[in-house]
Amino acid sequence: MDITQFFSNYKNHPILFVGAGFSMRYLDGAYSWPALLEKINIELTGNNEIFIDLRRKHNHNDYGVDYSSVAEDLEVVFEESLKQDRNGKFKELNDEYFELAQTDYGISRFKLFISKLVNIKNTIFVNDEIPLLSNASKNIASVITTNYDHFIEGTLGFRTVIGNELLLSNPYGSVYKIHGCISKPSSIIITKSDYDNFNTKNELIRAQLLSLFIHNPIIFVGYSISDLNIKNVLKTIFSYIPKDTQIADEIRKNFLLIERHENIETLDIITHDIDIEGIGIIKINKVITDDFSSIYRSISELKLPVSVMDIRRVEDVFRKIKEGGDIKVKLVGDLDTLSNDELVLAVGSVKIIKYHFQTLSEMMENYFDIIDTSNKELVELLDKQVISSRTHIPAYGFDKICPGMISMGKNKINQSKNLLSAYRKLPQSHRIDAYSIEEIYQKYGKSQTKINNIIFFNAYEKNIELPSLKDYLMAFSDKKSSNYRRLLALYDLIIHKKDKRT
Repeated sequence: MDITQFFSNYKNHPILFVGAGFSMRYLDGAYSWPALLEKINIELTGNNEIFIDLRRKHNHNDYGVDYSSVAEDLEVVFEESLKQDRNGKFKELNDEYFELAQTDYGISRFKLFISKLVNIKNTIFVNDEIPLLSNASKNIASVITTNYDHFIEGTLGFRTVIGNELLLSNPYGSVYKIHGCISKPSSIIITKSDYDNFNTKNELIRAQLLSLFIHNPIIFVGYSISDLNIKNVLKTIFSYIPKDTQIADEIRKNFLLIERHENIETLDIITHDIDIEGIGIIKINKVITDDFSSIYRSISELKLPVSVMDIRRVEDVFRKIKEGGDIKVKLVGDLDTLSNDELVLAVGSVKIIKYHFQTLSEMMENYFDIIDTSNKELVELLDKQVISSRTHIPAYGFDKICPGMISMGKNKINQSKNLLSAYRKLPQSHRIDAYSIEEIYQKYGKSQTKINNIIFFNAYEKNIELPSLKDYLMAFSDKKSSNYRRLLALYDLIIHKKDKRT
């Protein structure tokens, strides 16, 4: 299977998981992890001897060099050296450190210096890859990166999210800097203590990332197959989901590692076994290539029904709905019976969005919105519906929006007849004069049927003020009930009929 066929199976937007190799491909002078630590040593002492000693100290036969421990020890050396030589080579760095440390208690000279080294502006243009990557952003849900630089968010136009900001952010159209960012040096994760703190105190962040990993395809770029970051992702997922289950298989199929090898142009997908500590063997899809242009082009050509930015905007609205407020939500039809390709979500001003179809029952539930927005297109569809002559319908208001409809003349006649009939059928014991709905509830609150009839009687007699009656109807709990429809038809008749009732 080639890359285009593989991507054609995607049903939603992929997430890029970006490592150091990605920045090294596009930024002139970008560092690998060991190269960054070695550079710090050279800048500090003029040679790399401390780095060599620390690398040897923290080398393990089982898994190689623990560079987080190298960074831990190097930070101690760096900090002590700059303390002892306050106004030496790193005077300006010391000055900035002391200024930042007044408000940022997590800052260190070591991390501040890293933010300077990694802040690389010179871009390497590899063929047409950067424009193609930028164009692919419409089909990239979000980016998760262990890189500190700004290249990926600048190229895609995505918003930067650092550390705990992940918990409150909209995942779509964002770059998650899970190991920190040069814009906030204290957020940088590089030492063993940093990693230990991240792994023990960021359970909520891992849960958020786990949700992204489960629901979206993941494309790893800038990592090798042996990279600990990939193994940690797989370990996180398959610690919660048994690796031999169907859902685990579906997740695994959505994973793709792009491993770069110079001068290899093939785009065939192969599978590779990774041994995860405590989990066992996990098969992962992999493509070995130097042709990133074709990969970005294939992502941009994905045929997905909604763009990432539209999803982001809708999710921002959905978040506001969950937070509470005055946003209106209108659900039309039986959503449970509709397939995905039949569902449409419309978000915007009620003055602009028009419903293409509603049943009469739905139109009566949404009566005040339809009247307020003069939704002519919707009201016109009443001519296509069969309406019983005994149905209570607010025909006068609908006729005012859309005059001249074929069926509306008959509906208005039936509206008046049905209301008069309902009035005449009221029990004598329910024909009680009252002048407010509050008064009726206070005096006759034991029987809802009696309350409904007394309110209808007094509305018919025009004893109740129309604004009060409107508020009562808008807050009515069961807008599918005959009591609501009867009272709504009466309200509509009173407010929209020009001549007097007979």
